[in-house]
Parts: sequence; structure tokens; C-alpha cells
Amino acid sequence: MPADAIATLAAAAEHFAVDAGSRLFAQHDVGDGLYLITAGRVSVLGRTPGDGRVALSALEPGAVLGEFCLLDGGRRSADAMAVTAVSGWRLALARYAALQAAAHPAAVALGAALRRQVASRSSVLVAGLSGAAAAETAQGLPTAPVAAERLAARLHSFPGFDRFAAADWAALAAAGQGLQAQRGTVLAPAGVPKLVMILRGALLWQAPTDGLQLLVHGPGALAGAAAFVAGVPWPARLLVREDAELFCLDELPPETGSLGRQLAAMLGVALVRDQRRLTRVRGRIEALQMMAAA
Repeated sequence: MPADAIATLAAAAEHFAVDAGSRLFAQHDVGDGLYLITAGRVSVLGRTPGDGRVALSALEPGAVLGEFCLLDGGRRSADAMAVTAVSGWRLALARYAALQAAAHPAAVALGAALRRQVASRSSVLVAGLSGAAAAETAQGLPTAPVAAERLAARLHSFPGFDRFAAADWAALAAAGQGLQAQRGTVLAPAGVPKLVMILRGALLWQAPTDGLQLLVHGPGALAGAAAFVAGVPWPARLLVREDAELFCLDELPPETGSLGRQLAAMLGVALVRDQRRLTRVRGRIEALQMMAAA
């Protein structure tokens, strides 16, 4: 991030320190800020069916923890326990929200950095769930412009889109292309992945090795968020589950404009939603493996 953005965020943050064995937060707690660890080690634990626990990650100095709430305003998705004495800096959600509401460059820079971090973690998680597999060839589909009125008619009632003004719909229509896809089509565009908005139908992310269902996206959803942000294909197969009408963006509009700011916020929510769902898939698999080994 730019030095001036870092300086602004540092001024807004507060120092924290906890003893070994302390809990920074628990799963389902209200998310109220992120933590930058400068000393010590934190274990992140997810709960599994039957009230079991599975270790999700071990974080050391330089790691950021609890960033989901800055992107989606949601509750904590896991427990965070101090393995050793831990200290660092905490940025409260309320302070970040104030910077974000003012479209402060520091909030824009931090939001982009957090989206990249979540996208990277999702890619690693999907790779672990999918295993190694040969790349598949996507089925080429013709694209065509979509009128702003049609986009609004299909999407206006869904979260995020329900705040769009007429100018936002016009800007969105000018920024992307639409396509129709039949059930069973493999969607894996060559080159940098696109952000896919589902106007009608459903898409399915599937492990190519064993067909494990990873994510399902329905109307109003943003599909392929992590691959789009990371700029590299996901190690998974994207299938059309139901005949679909889609709208694709090659890049995110600048956040200096209304459309770019709103899509960036929606993209953050989509990234966190997908990461939470993937973590639950991983938790169920590991719980089953532990039961089988018992």
C-alpha cells in the first residue's frame, strides 16, 4: 500500500496485547475490527459438526487477522487463540467505515489489499480441496452487449444491486458483455478470469478430480470473485448447473466513481461469503476423516 495510506491507517489503529492462552475473539462474535500481529503466534480454529475443532491456520508476525468484518460487516467465522503472548495493532471497524464512507484513499487501498488477501487464501483452500488435475478446455460462447434496462430488470432486487442508480446501470452495461450458457457448459475463460454476474440460472464450482461440490451461485451472485481479484484461474471446474444468462466484466471500474465503489464493496462481500462456505466444506471433510480414523 502507499506510504500515506499506511500512515493514515496507523494513526487510526490502537495497540493491543494479550497473554498466551487468551482468546482474541470467538466464532460468531460480532466482528468489530482487524488485527495486525507484530509479535507472537495466533491459532485460528474452526468448529465442525458435533462441536469439534479443526485448525485452520497459524498466524505469525506480519499476518492480518479478522479482516472479514471490514469487507462484509459479518460475525467472526472462527476462534482466534493466542498460542504465545501476542501484541500488535487493531483497526476498529467503525474507524475503517468512517474512512470508507468518505472514500478516503487509505480505505480504498486497504479494501483492495484485503480483497487480494482473501482471494489468495481462497485459491489455496480450493487447491487443497480440488487436488491436482489437468486443465480443461472451456467451451467458447459468443458474447453480446446487454442493455442497462435488462440488467436492472434482472438484478435490481438483489443485495448491492438494489442501491444502483440509473447512471450505475448505464455504466455497468457499458463495462461488460453478456452471454447465454446451457446446462453442463464448462466456463473457464482463457487469460485473466472474468467477474461473472448471474442474471438467471445457476453456476457450480466443482473439484475436477472427484466432482466435490465447492460452491453454488444463483441469480444476483458474483461468481469467480477470487479468481478475478487474483488474476489467475481457480484450480476448479466452473459448470453451468442450470441454463444461465450471465454478464461478465474484464476489470473492476475505478473506485473513484459510484459504480466502482459499489462493485468493490459487493466484491468484498462475495469473497468473504465464498471463503466462509469453502471453510465449512473443508471442516465437514476433516470431521468425516477424523470419524473414519477413530
